[in-house]
Amino acid sequence: MNIAWGNETMKSWCRFTAIALCASCSAGPGEPPADGQPSANKQAEFKVIASPQRKGEVMTPEKPKPGKLDARLQGYVDSSSNDLAEKLKVSEDQIELVEARYVTWRDSSLGCPQPGNQYMQALVNGTQIKLRSAGKIYHYHGGKNKAPTLCEKPDSKQPLPYGSGDA
Repeated sequence: MNIAWGNETMKSWCRFTAIALCASCSAGPGEPPADGQPSANKQAEFKVIASPQRKGEVMTPEKPKPGKLDARLQGYVDSSSNDLAEKLKVSEDQIELVEARYVTWRDSSLGCPQPGNQYMQALVNGTQIKLRSAGKIYHYHGGKNKAPTLCEKPDSKQPLPYGSGDA
């Protein structure tokens, strides 16, 4: 079979490919701040769950300390808390931060696959936020150019540590 592509078709295909490649490489919500690097220092009584972190910033999974997140992640926590409070029709005071961290999702579903959808099998850097209200945990997932959104049925597979897909 011989397929002849016209000059305009080839140009359109090349533009589409270039845009898709640029979009996948651009820094977005899932990218860490330029000055933040994961720290190898861990204190014995704490487990680091927010990565990357600035020197001296330590969080615990039991009770993360507000204000200890970098500005980008804190912004996502604030917008997620606001969104959840609106959805539940409660005050933001009734929303508690359980966990907020940078992660690497195993595919483009960002840990929140929808039945019947297909997802690109690629590692995607992003964010995972867990909030609690009235004893129930709510998951917010984000990645690349996508701010965290409510994930009602999170994938049972845990995300990878942040940067697992970086060469």
